[in-house]
Amino acid sequence: MFLGSNNFTFILIAVLFLFHLIFIFYIWLMYRNMIMPTPFQNNSSNNKMQAIEIAEKYLIQNNITSLELKYNLKNYSIDKIYQNKILLINDLSINNVNLSLTGLGIDYVLGKVFFGSELFKKNSTIKSIRFWLFQAPKLFLLLFYFFILLNIIFVIIVNVKPSILENEIINIINKYQLISLFPILMGGLYLVSLAMSPKLKENLENLYESKMKNFVREEFPDFFGDWLNARLYARSNRFTYLVGYNFFFKYNYKYTGPFGL
Repeated sequence: MFLGSNNFTFILIAVLFLFHLIFIFYIWLMYRNMIMPTPFQNNSSNNKMQAIEIAEKYLIQNNITSLELKYNLKNYSIDKIYQNKILLINDLSINNVNLSLTGLGIDYVLGKVFFGSELFKKNSTIKSIRFWLFQAPKLFLLLFYFFILLNIIFVIIVNVKPSILENEIINIINKYQLISLFPILMGGLYLVSLAMSPKLKENLENLYESKMKNFVREEFPDFFGDWLNARLYARSNRFTYLVGYNFFFKYNYKYTGPFGL
């Protein structure tokens, strides 16, 4: 059984679990060592422009009029900002400093607007990236722990009530360790989704930049260089696509780019 006769199964699941612990430590080190670039703030008359105005500029220019912008102070994760023809938007604020009209702030808002508007247009590429980059790792990780718990419960039940093995189906499950395959499968899928993440993140960044470069150059020429610096920062943050444990870091928030926390 999972904790008994099948030592190989137990060792394999234990290795997967150990990897997760090492993984948490690894992303914690990356997160701790992040140094955010100093944003350039232009003291011009337009420096009071807010996220919703920046977003409206993009939507109007691209003739996306059916998507409603809704200002929300809560910092929603990128995969939850689009909800039924509504795009939730907010300003980038770090340590109570509003960074709306900075390269970082513009990048933050436009990244979310791009992502949400493409989901609104039912862009199949963005929908696929959304699942495999932001949702699949969390889903597979949750299922991995769920099936480990299910294995433990199954072993306890079999040990407490051996007569349950008289049921032919349960006996086959126990004999061939079928229930132990699920955490291995989910753990494997989790690792596969993480292995896919760097390329998916790169594809997402490329799509976003190809769409936004001319827009930022034309609409925010004073901040174009700072926006490019923000892009370099976002691309260098591998933490942005190492998802599944992000909830650990929300209490010590650091900006990780428009497609990050």
